[in-house]
Amino acid sequence: MSNQNIKGYVFDVEDNTGPRAIITPAEQESVIGAVVKMDGRASFDTAINPSNTINYHWEFSRVPIGSQVALEGFLSLDPDSSVVTFAPDIRGFYEVQLIVDDGSIFSDPFIASVDVSIIVV
Repeated sequence: MSNQNIKGYVFDVEDNTGPRAIITPAEQESVIGAVVKMDGRASFDTAINPSNTINYHWEFSRVPIGSQVALEGFLSLDPDSSVVTFAPDIRGFYEVQLIVDDGSIFSDPFIASVDVSIIVV
C-alpha cells in the first residue's frame, strides 16, 4: 500500500499487484463434437485505473493424445477474446489456460478443465 497526494489530500492506495485471470466454469463435462464455452469475463485488474484494458491469452495446457483441437485453436465470441469456444474431437481430459494482462503486468495462469465423453444412445 502507498500514499497518493492529490490536490492536498492524501489517500491510501493499494499497489497494482496485477490482473487476475478467472475462467467460468472452472470445471465442466462435454461430449465429442459439442461446443465448449470458456468465459474469462470474470477476470479483473487490481489497478486503480478502471480504464485499463485487459488482454486475454488462451491456450490448451493439456489435450488427449491424438487430439487436433490445439492446432485448430479457439473461436472467439467477443471482440476482446474474453469468451472463446472449442469443439473437442476425441474423448479425454482437456485443460484450458487463461493468462490476462493489463498492458504491463501478466496474471498467473488460471486453468479450467473439461472432461469429454462419448454420447451413448
